[in-house]
Amino acid sequence: MQINTNAFIELAPEINTIWSAPILVIIATVMLWSYLGVATLVGLGGMLLVSPINIFFIRRLRNLQLEKLRYQDARIKLTNEVLNGIKVKFLIKALY
Repeated sequence: MQINTNAFIELAPEINTIWSAPILVIIATVMLWSYLGVATLVGLGGMLLVSPINIFFIRRLRNLQLEKLRYQDARIKLTNEVLNGIKVKFLIKALY
């Protein structure tokens, strides 16, 4: 549970990016338009061309993280079983 909590703690600052990123892109585009004019469209076109590649890698990363979490959960369950087995062994030894 502590490991999953750490993931949520790392996520908290990134949540602001979800709503602020589109606003920042719009502001940057307006400012670039005032400096560069029509050439700004080339930059926007480049961003749009790279977006599908970015989406592909984000999905791949998400799948890898889910796989890592499955292995991590299995490891934690095994560790808990071992520790509980040790506790039981010491309790039995203490009773006799």
